[in-house]
Amino acid sequence: MGEIVTVKSYSTIHELYNDKNLLDANGIECYAVDLNLDIIIGVYSAQGCKLQVGEADKDKAIELLHVVNTKEDSDYPIYPRTLLYIIGVVYLIFIILHRYI
Repeated sequence: MGEIVTVKSYSTIHELYNDKNLLDANGIECYAVDLNLDIIIGVYSAQGCKLQVGEADKDKAIELLHVVNTKEDSDYPIYPRTLLYIIGVVYLIFIILHRYI
């Protein structure tokens, strides 16, 4: 396969696996690395987990990921993770207040 290069870094594992499945489905051999870094050293790395491919597939993988991610990003005017986080925090506050009031 030759040299292995990182094509994208992720802050969440599920985003990485979405893209990994996409590349696998298109015949591009890829690897997920640094998945358990937070468990090993106790903190999450600044770069998060990484998706790596062979040097020969690098350009094809980057192009495929760019096309798919650009298409998905236009569907969401705000970041879905941020919205879910806000909803979760509000829900927890509601539960706590409901329990003690």
